[in-house]
Amino acid sequence: MENYIQFGLMLFVAAVFAFAVILHNKRKKKNYFLQNEFNNPNEPNIAETISPIKNNIVIISVWAKADSHFASYDLLQAISLCGLQYGDMNIFHYHTLHHGKKVHLFSLASATEPGEFDLNRMGDFSCKGLTLFMQIDRVPDPEVAFECMYSTAERLADELDGDLRAGQHTPWTPVILDEYREKMKAFLPA
Repeated sequence: MENYIQFGLMLFVAAVFAFAVILHNKRKKKNYFLQNEFNNPNEPNIAETISPIKNNIVIISVWAKADSHFASYDLLQAISLCGLQYGDMNIFHYHTLHHGKKVHLFSLASATEPGEFDLNRMGDFSCKGLTLFMQIDRVPDPEVAFECMYSTAERLADELDGDLRAGQHTPWTPVILDEYREKMKAFLPA
C-alpha cells in the first residue's frame, strides 16, 4: 500500500511539474515577445540557457520534424517497442526489477496538451512531440535510469523519425548530454 501511495505522490508531483513547465513556457514566450519589442534591433539576442534538471526532474523531449506529427498506431507501436506500459494518469511508464521488486524509472507523456493518451481513440490521436521525464530522487540508480531513459528517447526518435530536444526549441547536443550525465552523478549515494 505504501508503494502505491509513494507512486501516486510521485505521479502527482510529475503532473504538477509538467503543468508548471507548460505555464512557465507560455509566460516565457510572452515575456520574450515583450522584451524583443523594446530591445535595440542592433543588439544580439542572448541565447536561453538550459537547466537540465529542475526540482529533481529530468526531461528529454522527442519532437516531430517540421510540418509533421506522430500519429495513432505508429506512435503506439514505437512506444510499445521501447518497453513502455500504459498506466496511471493515462500516460506510459517504464519499469524495471530492482532486488526482485518492480520499480518505476520514468514516464512518457504527449508534449502537447493535455499530455495524456486515450487508447480508445488512438486511431485519431496525433501529437507534435513526446516528453520523457524522471524524478531522480525516486530511482535506485539515477545514472542507470537516465541512460535507460536517454536510450529510450533515442529509439523513439529513430522509430518515429523525430528529433531529440532538451526543450521544445532547443536541439539536443553532446554538450547537453554531458550536462545531464554530470548532474546524475550528484545524486549518487556517497
